[in-house]
Amino acid sequence: MKKILLIDAHPDSERLAGSLVEANKPGALQSGYDVTPINIRDMDFNPNLKFGYNQRIDLETDLLNAIDGIKKENYEKLFI
Repeated sequence: MKKILLIDAHPDSERLAGSLVEANKPGALQSGYDVTPINIRDMDFNPNLKFGYNQRIDLETDLLNAIDGIKKENYEKLFI
């Protein structure tokens, strides 16, 4: 099955990014795609660089899981 990953990285669900993700879902499903949405705002992580770029900080579990899921799947299309 063809797969599409839709990533909404905007912190406000009422903005254009969220609307675009929602608007693309029905058409993709009707075209036979398996659609996977990721809403970054729903993930548990600290978006601020505590030490700037001077010190590396380990990624939180939600981010690691999202990265692993993206790498594992064979997405034909990716919309961010």
